[in-house]
Amino acid sequence: MPSWCVNTIKIRGKSEDIYKFFKRHIIDYSFDFNTIIPEPENESECDERFKRNPENSMLQVSKGREWFDWYEWRRYHWDTKWNAKKTKCENVPAPDKKIEDYSETSCKISFYTAWSSPRTILDWILENYPDLNIEIYLFYEMTNQYLFYGENKGYDDDDYKSIWESDESQDLDKFNKEY
Repeated sequence: MPSWCVNTIKIRGKSEDIYKFFKRHIIDYSFDFNTIIPEPENESECDERFKRNPENSMLQVSKGREWFDWYEWRRYHWDTKWNAKKTKCENVPAPDKKIEDYSETSCKISFYTAWSSPRTILDWILENYPDLNIEIYLFYEMTNQYLFYGENKGYDDDDYKSIWESDESQDLDKFNKEY
């Protein structure tokens, strides 16, 4: 069983920008790394170094995609072996909610990754959402540390006061019991 990393993304901004972020990256209330760096769909899209090598029987290949070493591809592109697990969202639009019916100016998303944080994914988010104020925090089960990862200051609202409760370690205990 892997040690888990809890990744927390706190977002402030205009409601329409937050709405667009979540509609793009949250699929059925789960954060999906494929919305940022998608896995190859077919062999021609796959870089040679991530194709199955018959000499290496230890490759982690996907059923139906025997040509694809998903484990090495994900470690290289996402910095973790699995997609996000157990996403928890606060103040995010429901799947059936329209943009004009969403008025939140802050939200939070937390998700778990195996062994490490998805640094490439987190860096992409910080770089590609200049109209949002984003703060990212990590909690590592192995070291029991809660760390600041990074931020952008794309949205500035002087009147905004944020209070973020850090209950990720409690969530982690519950998650480990369930899995």
